[in-house]
Amino acid sequence: MANINLFLEQSMQEFAKRADVATSLVTHYVKKIGYKDINHFRRTLLQAKVREEKIAPNELTFYVEKTNLLYFTSIEKTLRQLNIEALDKAISILKKTKVTFVYGLGTSRQIAQEMQNALLNIEFVSILANSIDDIVLYSQSYKYEDISVIIFSKNLDSPEFRFLLQAAEKFRFNLIIITQNYNIKATDNIAVVNFATVEQKNRRIALTSKINQMFIADIIVRKISNNKVWQPNELYEYFSQNWKAKKGNW
Repeated sequence: MANINLFLEQSMQEFAKRADVATSLVTHYVKKIGYKDINHFRRTLLQAKVREEKIAPNELTFYVEKTNLLYFTSIEKTLRQLNIEALDKAISILKKTKVTFVYGLGTSRQIAQEMQNALLNIEFVSILANSIDDIVLYSQSYKYEDISVIIFSKNLDSPEFRFLLQAAEKFRFNLIIITQNYNIKATDNIAVVNFATVEQKNRRIALTSKINQMFIADIIVRKISNNKVWQPNELYEYFSQNWKAKKGNW
């Protein structure tokens, strides 16, 4: 078991160096014994370790390894079915609109808040909506085509979400839905990005839906940020030279 722990905890380069072999030899061996790649092998080992190792449920190690397995497996599952065209459509919608409302209920609200903060950091006008009332009231001064609404929801089964979906179809404002619900169909003004989850016996803490929603949100923001041309104004230059450079000396 000590060797398994070593393999799981170290990078392939570190493990190969410790074993005094080339990394290519490790990769070759992993494929030879029937695994697609090193990550596939690691996941299988981790699953076996969590399942078979006699770790008491109240020990911290149990929760560390179980959470690691849930995160690793669910993100890999999302990656396998991730629709790149849907992601690209969501990014295109955000780039062309003038205001973005971000909305989520329950655990998804935390992700919505993180997304809204990230959009503000890359100079997008974004508003965290606490209710559908916020979206309707704060959008009054914009044309419908200049509005985008991002919804985070695992199932998209609440009355609020159904209302927003119907309103987007009727008034043609842009809607980006990040959900596990595959029954929601995209249209020319509605982008649907699906994520996967791993079933949990105890769902009082929704681990996998939360991490996958954040994963997709981060992909979208990073893509937009990397392609954005930054044009700092004079205030930002003054701030950089007179506050950031001398912070703490005022």
